[in-house]
Amino acid sequence: MITILNDLRSQVDDLMAVVQPDYTNEDGLTLDPLVDPGTDEAREDLLFRERGFWLFLTGTRLGDLRRLVRDYGRAAEEVYPSGTYVQGGDHGVDVVFEIDFDETNNPNYTTANCDVTTVN
Repeated sequence: MITILNDLRSQVDDLMAVVQPDYTNEDGLTLDPLVDPGTDEAREDLLFRERGFWLFLTGTRLGDLRRLVRDYGRAAEEVYPSGTYVQGGDHGVDVVFEIDFDETNNPNYTTANCDVTTVN
């Protein structure tokens, strides 16, 4: 995993050329290589953190956070924002998202395994 991530980090110019053809890296900057953090939990943290950066705006972050809770046994308070909000108030630990009414038309939609609220 570390090797693959470091390979990606060393190819920023090539990867940026795909997204932005007129991109130029005048200073020749690249991302520093990652170092193995040493424990399985720290490696998972590193992987999901890198995924958060590399897959920004692709719609995969919420799935990753849910996977950390469901499959990796992380506490919701460790994964989702919780506690006091910077600008006052409280995040709580509510990780339930409202389902828009339009989604209830989806034949695969079911509330059997989740606690949801439908919004009209």
